Amino acid sequence: MDGLFVGLMIFATVLAIIGLVLVFLQKKGKVSSFTTMTASGPNYVSVGKTVIVPVLLGVLLLYRYSLLWAVLYGAIFLVAYILIQLLVK
Repeated sequence: MDGLFVGLMIFATVLAIIGLVLVFLQKKGKVSSFTTMTASGPNYVSVGKTVIVPVLLGVLLLYRYSLLWAVLYGAIFLVAYILIQLLVK
């Protein structure tokens, strides 16, 4: 594994964990989704996007080496997301 791969995996994992924290805070009512203005018009940014994008990046990076590790990585974050949705009120 090269240094770029390791750096990208760390980056994607940290962003995914931050996304899970934001989902947790949204469930607690501390964070809400927002709309940003871009050149092409308004863009709705949901907190869920902050989890999906880095997890997909991590899955794609790991798929390069092993399908099993990619599925496991995605499943861990999926289970964490579902547990937050079900258990946090």
